[in-house]
Amino acid sequence: EEYKKIKTMNDESAIVFFKDYWFKLDPNKETEINELLEEFSSRVQHVNLEFKELSRKGWKTDRGKIFIIHGQPKSSTSEYNPRTNITRLIWTYTSGKIFIFEDRGSFGHYYLVNQGF
Repeated sequence: EEYKKIKTMNDESAIVFFKDYWFKLDPNKETEINELLEEFSSRVQHVNLEFKELSRKGWKTDRGKIFIIHGQPKSSTSEYNPRTNITRLIWTYTSGKIFIFEDRGSFGHYYLVNQGF
């Protein structure tokens, strides 16, 4: 719904919209820094460095999207099955959510194969 609104806005209106949006989400409005926006920006920077796939930016990858939303996993394990040539990456979070990504021999392109139990 909000995405549709933004698509119809000119640049100036979109900037005002985003400033207002992040201001509303600021957990501590008494400080000059919006801690949530800082965390979001940090995660986007991290995924763009760590999860870039060929010409695809990290935030557009499955791992990048999950990392931006859920943050650093509590644990990360990797399994390789030589019979199928599939590498499986398993991220576990303190919330109990588990995300499984697979690289099916596509040179580091990991696809999300579950919806986070």
